[in-house]
Formats: sequence, C-alpha cells, structure tokens
Amino acid sequence: MVNDEELERRKGMSFEQAEGAAPLPSQLRLGELSQELRARLWAVIHESLQADCNNSMGYAYVSGRWGQVLKEHAVVRLHEMIDEIESDPREIVPQLSAVFKTGSYTDVLGFVQFVLRHQQCPPGLSRAVGLTLQHCHAAYRLVENRTIVPIASPEEGRAIIGALAAASQSGHAGARAHILSASAKLSSGDYPGSVRESIHAVEAVARTLEPSASSLEPALLQLSKKGQIHGALKAAFASLYGYTSDERGIRHSLLDAPTAAVDEIDAVYMLGSCASFVTYLIGRAAPAPQ
Repeated sequence: MVNDEELERRKGMSFEQAEGAAPLPSQLRLGELSQELRARLWAVIHESLQADCNNSMGYAYVSGRWGQVLKEHAVVRLHEMIDEIESDPREIVPQLSAVFKTGSYTDVLGFVQFVLRHQQCPPGLSRAVGLTLQHCHAAYRLVENRTIVPIASPEEGRAIIGALAAASQSGHAGARAHILSASAKLSSGDYPGSVRESIHAVEAVARTLEPSASSLEPALLQLSKKGQIHGALKAAFASLYGYTSDERGIRHSLLDAPTAAVDEIDAVYMLGSCASFVTYLIGRAAPAPQ
C-alpha cells in the first residue's frame, strides 16, 4: 500500500497522470482535443445551428446566418458544387457531429474558426466558444473573437517530458512527483497549486544535491559556491523563487488558491521554467564522463 504522502498526491490526479502516462497538462497538449472539449464545442455549435433550422410543409432546411455560413463553407473549404450543397438539417447535423466526434483537431478547430470569421457568424457564438476553450483548459484559446491560437509552445511541453525523464533516470523521485502534480493541477485549473508544485520540484532536486540546506535559496547558494550552477542562473531563479514567495501567499498554506494572484499564463510559464531548471540541475550534478 502507498504511504499517506503518496495517497494525498494521487488524490489530485487522474490515474493516468499519477502513473506518468499523461504527464503533460491539457494546456500543453498541442494537437489534441479532449472528448469533453469536443462534446462541449459541438453542443455550442448545435444549439446555435438549431435556431436557423426550419420545417415548412414537410420540407426541412437551414436558413438565416447558418444557411449562408454553411453554403460558403461547402464551396470555399469543401469545394462542393453550389447546386449540390445539402440544406436539409437532417443531413447536415449528422455530418457536422461526425467532424466534432472523430475529426482531427484541425478539422474541428478549422471549422469553428471559419464560422467565427464569417461575416454572418451568429451573435454570441464567439463568446460561447471562447468560454468553452477556457472551461476545458484547452491548449488553444480564442483571440479577438475570431482567431484560435495555442496557449503555450511545443518547447514548454518538451521541457516537462525532458525533466520527467531526467528525474526518473537519476533517481529524483520527489522532483518527478512534483512535476506530475504541477501538471495535474494546471489541467484542473488550480494555478497557485501548480506554481507551488513546480517550485517544489526544483527544491526537491536542489536539497538532494545540497542536503545541508533547509530551503531552495540556501541550496542554490551552496551549489553556486561549489561551481555546480552558474551564478547568473542562480540569481535568476532566486528571483523567481522570491516572486512566488511574495505573490499573496502562493507558498503559504494559510493563503490558498482563492487568494493567490496568479493565473493560467503564470502557471504555464512556471511549470516550463521549473522543468527546465530541474533538468539543468540534474545535468550539472551528474558525474563528468571519464
């Protein structure tokens, strides 16, 4: 059985995250759409589309704004002949549903962005899409109501994967656990908690390398004196550490998530930075090749 500390760690993660099978937070999983995001985006599109679905004398058709959007989408993006375009919602809805259910992330987000950029985009749709991307902590967000962009870079994702590998190979189980926990908290929207865990990952390595130190700053100082870390890098990371200590109690248990003044961008940056620094410290501490 696991000990109490390991049990508490796992309580805040999915099984896949705790096992390291899904190490990246959702915000850094570029090229992926969760099933929740697919379902919620389709629900937003479906609800808006239904407003323009009509049935007159037994003839079903899509009219209004959606009628114009879908007609242009069929010609411009799908290259269909104008006289062959389907207008019956009983045909259109299943086709679009399949795109959101099984299409690639470019199929889904490409369609959504086309609709948002169309001059006949239904009112309120951009706001609903933007809120959905935020709610699902997606790797992509809506900018200026019409352009979908990634929230982070591929390099930040590679930094986390690299740090996990380095920690596993060098026996730094504590650092690895904190990085996984930081990723899980970022995915769940606990941004202060993610920042705390990111810093703990660096602390775990630094204090392992310098057991006499009681916290990160003196550990970095000792490592700098021993030549295991460049002085400028030591100063830079000490400044980041100071930032997390000052930001309305990120590092103080009495002032938890609701009061810490950090957001998603802060947490993404800190996770990537701390993961890179963990890899750097492990590499600097490794014995030189003979």
